[in-house]
Amino acid sequence: MSNRLISEKYFPAVFSFAAGFFAWYFELKIQASKLDGIINSAISVSAILMGFLGTAKAMLLSFRSPKYTWLKSKPEAWKILLGYFKRALLSNFILCASSILMMATSFDKLPPNVYTYTLP
Repeated sequence: MSNRLISEKYFPAVFSFAAGFFAWYFELKIQASKLDGIINSAISVSAILMGFLGTAKAMLLSFRSPKYTWLKSKPEAWKILLGYFKRALLSNFILCASSILMMATSFDKLPPNVYTYTLP
């Protein structure tokens, strides 16, 4: 069980670094004309996921079946399960808030090298 938990804990970071390296290696560029659409999509997806995760956590806390009673009696497993929900909600909230902040930012005056991942 601990090996699976380690892989689940570090998988998002490894995937993020791999995607960043891929973007840097192939010199991918963000098109300024499509940036608003990308940010709108990120806001929509994160808001939908936050609603889904909040509803799922509320449902989880209200269940009264024998399986959930057993799960609640195991503090370590219950803490891990609630920790997954907490981290998922927090990361989606940060994504949504940062996307909204980016929508309010003007990128017209930024230098062109900000839109690419290449090193100077």
